[in-house]
Amino acid sequence: MQAQQDAWDAIKPGIAPVLAPAYTSIYNTPQPLPLADYGWEDGLQVSFDGLHLYTLYAPADLLSWVGYLVSNPDLPICETLGSGKFIRPYAGDYGMDMLTNIFACDTFMNLDILHAERPSTDVPFDHWTLSDIARPGAIEGGPYPIFNAVDPNLIDHFLFTSASDIWMINNTTANPDNIETAVRLPAPINPLTNEFTADNPMLRRIGSDSLLLVYEKYIDPGVRDFMYCISDDDGVSWSTPQIITTINNDAGHIEHPMVYFDGTEMWMYYSRNFDIVASRQTIPGNWDSWGDERVIILKGNAVGIGEPSLSANGDLYFVTVILNPDNPDDAVDADPWMAKIITPNSIAASPTLTFSISPNPATDFCVINLPVADTYTLTVYALDGRLIDAQQFTGMTYNLSVEDLSAGLYQICIRSKAGLTGQAKCIRQ
Repeated sequence: MQAQQDAWDAIKPGIAPVLAPAYTSIYNTPQPLPLADYGWEDGLQVSFDGLHLYTLYAPADLLSWVGYLVSNPDLPICETLGSGKFIRPYAGDYGMDMLTNIFACDTFMNLDILHAERPSTDVPFDHWTLSDIARPGAIEGGPYPIFNAVDPNLIDHFLFTSASDIWMINNTTANPDNIETAVRLPAPINPLTNEFTADNPMLRRIGSDSLLLVYEKYIDPGVRDFMYCISDDDGVSWSTPQIITTINNDAGHIEHPMVYFDGTEMWMYYSRNFDIVASRQTIPGNWDSWGDERVIILKGNAVGIGEPSLSANGDLYFVTVILNPDNPDDAVDADPWMAKIITPNSIAASPTLTFSISPNPATDFCVINLPVADTYTLTVYALDGRLIDAQQFTGMTYNLSVEDLSAGLYQICIRSKAGLTGQAKCIRQ
């Protein structure tokens, strides 16, 4: 076993995902996180404030195990689900229960969720803790938190995958502790039968009680679509899921959707052919309106990269998959990586549009004053990224009504027909 561990120690320092040329002045060189382990870390998600990190974890060669499962469907349970063949004794298990199972197997493959936290973004994540929703043999992954806007220690909604479906825990802590209250999302998000067709969910607020859910739907094991649906009652009920047609699998394999607000505009980050790309939302509030892809990070000499996740300031977290071709039973590993942003929220990097807002603060309306007459798209966001309003107008001025907004600070974003963008804060008294 020491030889296998030494082999990974020799391979990993030579792995190098590569920033696309357009982003070398925006991000620092990608680096593995200090808490990378010898087990399989996947489904990586960072919280909006950058203080919490979540991952699916298996102290095993997960990809080889899945391949073994698929290739040997007729083997007894204890030689597939209960196989210790791919479990790495030198990987941390963080207290995971790899023994309990209903089949009386000597071992049982367990996939569960780990949690890391830190007091400040000035210090690194340095250790994992087994989550408080860990269950033996449950194969839990796909963690995604929506933190409370007032209390940073509370989560309004926590998504995860389990029993081949997407589930949600409501009103929990940063390390969720009430899995017994988890709700299985309804059909057709999850199929009526226990068939694995939905994975890698993400959630964001788009209104005070409105939620956007984006996830993968499997067409077959190797082909996926991105789906979206909306809840207008804070996750109680959902609209019928729709395919995102502007990001499709015709141009190659897609995975891991992540909707991100950069302070000015919405972006969809995802993996395309195991590189990380992003597309800008072209019509605010339309979740099937994504523009041309921009390549952000190339896999370089890794097998692939994916699971993009961004904190509020634009730091980009992702998973890097690494190959050891000399050992078929210990052949693939996945580690958490990060590309730290140089200038926060510089991702859009568009020419600047300058405008003024008066009065500011305002109680009923304010006037947007622009330097030249043009056709403009105006969007209003809460500071947590919720879309409040979206309008188009032509001219040099626009009267923006704020009387129906709650008191607070809002982000006003404007894009001209020529592609200039600008943003400013507006205070509703």
